[in-house]
Amino acid sequence: MTATKDNLNEVEDIINLTEELGACTFMHYNFIPSVRGKEIIDKDLSPQEREKLLKYLAKECDKRDISILSTAPKF
Repeated sequence: MTATKDNLNEVEDIINLTEELGACTFMHYNFIPSVRGKEIIDKDLSPQEREKLLKYLAKECDKRDISILSTAPKF
C-alpha cells in the first residue's frame, strides 16, 4: 500500500483485510512524486502524518500475526 492523504485513514482497514485474506505481510511504500506522480504531489503525507503513520505501523507489528514492513528508512 502506498499511503497518501487520500487513503491514510484506510491503513488500519487494509491491514485488517490483509490478515483476513491470510496474507503473511502488509507492505507500506513511500509515495515518491516522480513522473506522473508529480501531478499529485499535494497528496503526499506531511512529515507529521508520515511520522504518525510509522509509529502506528511499529505499534501494530507487536499486535499482529502478520509482518508489517515499510520502505521508509526511518521504519
